[in-house]
Amino acid sequence: RMREMTTDEWRRTLDELRDWLGPVFLSFTGGEALLRKDAIDIATHAADLGFWVEFLSNGWVLDEEKARRLVDSGIKRMKISLDGSQNQTHDAVRGVRGFYERSSRALQYMAEQMRTSGRDDLQIYAKTAIMSINIEDLAGIVRFAKDVGIYGVELQALEPIYYSDQQDDPNWYKNNPLWIDDGDRVSRALSELKQLKEKGYPIINTIENLEMIEAYFRDPDAEKDRVHSHDYSKKQPQCRDWAKGLQIDPAGNMRMCHWMEPFGNATNGSLRQTWQHRASCGRCGKP
Repeated sequence: RMREMTTDEWRRTLDELRDWLGPVFLSFTGGEALLRKDAIDIATHAADLGFWVEFLSNGWVLDEEKARRLVDSGIKRMKISLDGSQNQTHDAVRGVRGFYERSSRALQYMAEQMRTSGRDDLQIYAKTAIMSINIEDLAGIVRFAKDVGIYGVELQALEPIYYSDQQDDPNWYKNNPLWIDDGDRVSRALSELKQLKEKGYPIINTIENLEMIEAYFRDPDAEKDRVHSHDYSKKQPQCRDWAKGLQIDPAGNMRMCHWMEPFGNATNGSLRQTWQHRASCGRCGKP
């Protein structure tokens, strides 16, 4: 079993990052970040240091008390996964009965606590992965977001599963039951989303991004570099994580991206020196 960094080790790591890089953007994600009992305390420490903090959760354990603590923590953005606007859709994606009730309630808790506290600067997102199970329910998710009063819905096309064999398999999407082979289904759904966005519904994606997602499902090989890197402006494959990417996993292992093996550990020596002596992952190489 992996030995995870302690609360104090995370605090020291964040202190060192702040001294080294200044108040940069940080994202707390998982797995499920809230499975750590000290996750909100760690995020609070990061926000107190001045980092622009994003926190991701699937909402399963996010109750009213955790929502209050997250709003009070000083984080700037909260993303909660929501893959359907009804039980049968979201629960089918997650594979657990009752998941929709918990995730949708978590978004409601966050929105209520945000309004109560007056945190107008807090962005609350529903994060949705587009796949065969929910393609006809995307508009329903957007309408739910508007009714709840959150910042918006961020839509993301189906991708290979991180840290899995899919990442190195160019044919990962073929015969994948979650992949959408019917381009017309995608076009109809995204056309409805574009209409809703033009009417002022809370969709984070730009029109151009929605069109790129449509093109991706029609020709994944042509669009995979932009979609999988989440860098939608890229025209040619180019590794930008070499210059700016840094991931630290629960055990302190340091990577530039999820494609590579760790090049160091946050608990062993200086973060800056470890970073300066990092090696190429061998997949993309230096830019």
